[in-house]
Amino acid sequence: MKTIYRFLSLIIFLVGYQFTMAQEQTITFEPVADNTIYEENDNSNGAGVYLFAGATNNNNARRALVRFDLSGIPAGATVTGAELQLSANRGDNSDISVHRLLAAWGEGTSQAPANQGQGTDPTDGDATWNFRFFQDSSWSTAGGDFVQQASASANVANGQRTSWSSEDLRADVQLWVNDPTTNNGWILVGPESVPGSAMRMGSREGSSSPELIVTYEVTTTNLTVIAEQDLQLSIRPNPVVSSLWIDWTFTERPEQLEVVVRTILGQPLQRFEVPPAETGQQMVPVSNLAPGWYLITIRTEAGTRSERFFKR
Repeated sequence: MKTIYRFLSLIIFLVGYQFTMAQEQTITFEPVADNTIYEENDNSNGAGVYLFAGATNNNNARRALVRFDLSGIPAGATVTGAELQLSANRGDNSDISVHRLLAAWGEGTSQAPANQGQGTDPTDGDATWNFRFFQDSSWSTAGGDFVQQASASANVANGQRTSWSSEDLRADVQLWVNDPTTNNGWILVGPESVPGSAMRMGSREGSSSPELIVTYEVTTTNLTVIAEQDLQLSIRPNPVVSSLWIDWTFTERPEQLEVVVRTILGQPLQRFEVPPAETGQQMVPVSNLAPGWYLITIRTEAGTRSERFFKR
């Protein structure tokens, strides 16, 4: 009886799993705010076309701030990748790190003259070296409140578009998706002990805006099983060594069609977007799988069907 009970429990468990699908999507964001803060004074450059990070020839630090609105990512999504991109247009090569900011800050209407490296007088709400919002709210620490450990670092070269990506950067974005109230963006910090290390980069007001590219998964549950009279489904050979073929015939042509290889516990391993067709087949390479039982799932907008196969 215990063996039968365990077998029935496994079947019920698998039925719950086979309908859960994770769909990966990518979205590119442009900033909703960016600014530069200047160490030697409370200048700012909220509406300027450039951002700065590093140190001037006089060894005065500049730090760039940037924030993105991530409300386009659905609540509950799992962030699988994040990449920050900026373009440099002046300066020598410098290693610049990205740090998660811990407090809100502002972008006013200040716009520095000339090459904007010296900034200009801040307007109401601008971020400066001492103020998060000029002159209403100060940073707890002059120069910005941020996590000291960098989320990512990259070498920035003049005339190049630089990318920052790491597990910590992805975790920052996941934190902000889970709790938007913590989204204060990042601060870019250069080698401030090296005179002349400052890099000039394009801001959101310029011709080459920063971008944040986020890849995420949204898990959806489809509780509908496609009936046998609506879908004739077969897999061959079973057991299989290297190549599994899945054959199908629908009574009505689906609008969407996806084939997924899963572990026997439902974890997705491979996913194939298949051109919708009333009758068709898909070859699934399985030579890289360890021997054992697996699930093959076919999914349409109407529901799902799964079959078990054994990899020898």
